[in-house]
Amino acid sequence: MVVIRKIQPDDLEAAINLSNQTFNNPGQGSMHVAFPFMFSRNKYNHSFGAFAEGKLVAFMGLVPFTVRVGDAGISLYALGSVCTDPDYQGQGIATKMLEEIDAFLQTTDASLLLVSGDRPLYRKVDCYPFGQFFRYSYSGGNAQHADSPSTYTIREMGGADLLSIARLASERKVAFDQSVSDLAVLLEAKAYANYRKLEQKIIVIERAGIVSGFITVGLPNEVSLGDYDNNATAIEWAGDAQDIVDMLDYAVKAYALEGIGIDVPWYDIELKARLKGRPVETKQNQGTIKVVHAERLLQQLYPYVNKEKYGGPIQLKVNAMDEHVEVATETVTTMVSPNQFVSLLFDPEPDNPKVKRLQQETVDAFPIPFPSTTGLNYT
Repeated sequence: MVVIRKIQPDDLEAAINLSNQTFNNPGQGSMHVAFPFMFSRNKYNHSFGAFAEGKLVAFMGLVPFTVRVGDAGISLYALGSVCTDPDYQGQGIATKMLEEIDAFLQTTDASLLLVSGDRPLYRKVDCYPFGQFFRYSYSGGNAQHADSPSTYTIREMGGADLLSIARLASERKVAFDQSVSDLAVLLEAKAYANYRKLEQKIIVIERAGIVSGFITVGLPNEVSLGDYDNNATAIEWAGDAQDIVDMLDYAVKAYALEGIGIDVPWYDIELKARLKGRPVETKQNQGTIKVVHAERLLQQLYPYVNKEKYGGPIQLKVNAMDEHVEVATETVTTMVSPNQFVSLLFDPEPDNPKVKRLQQETVDAFPIPFPSTTGLNYT
């Protein structure tokens, strides 16, 4: 008999070993180093395991986060490091674990679930691709800061810069909430850089002794040279759009790069303008997303929607019988599927005409801006 329950501190060594056996390749560090919150040894670890005769045979890492959107805070969980012992695969254990996790999420304040993968397993439980990003390829030559180079300095981060970086991170309108302590842990963990087998560097731009921007980048090295996707990439940043471009320019020159990729969200108009003319391709956010509780999500979003976008409340009702969502505005009431609801919330260019009309009916309160899932909070 397989028992599914939350991971306890005594289970973590087995969870780490199973995750390492499943995901680790040469050049990647241990999973517990890259994902310290997921493998935390305190009693508030929310990850789940499946046990057969006391042995851990499957694991799903579950980490709580808050995403800040303007004045709103979205409570969510991120799911990652999903793995099953090969001897126990094909028995429906993962599906049962997702059911247990969903039941747990309903007892929390979470309104969303982020999932690091996009397998059919996740689609079956209403996790869908979402959002829109523009991946620019920057190869240098666009540093056009209005100030003279003598008035600012670009360099690698030093230990004394942590509070400055935390300040800049907290000033972003759309971002994962990160305390100073969180940020220190995440910068050290290097989760996304580790996943890509890249070397992480943190660059800052400083004026008159004050740090005004930072960017975290992943650089190819001898370990990643044989990989199909070993290109340098920007991971997370904060600051003025031109500061970001200037730091990209610094990275290209300082590390002798052919170029560096940066995923710019659809709502970052200024950074897109600064990168105009560069090679670009459109993509969605990494992984998939599930709306855990539609009404709760709108309640959490209301400070942003009401203050910055929409003049009146948007009513939502969940029809649990057929798993559709009833969306009611002042002039339209309609039923949408879970996939269409995700598109309504997060896609700036929805394919479905009904979804597009609903966005227009809410005076473009939707889509909601959402940060990249491949930043420092990558799970």
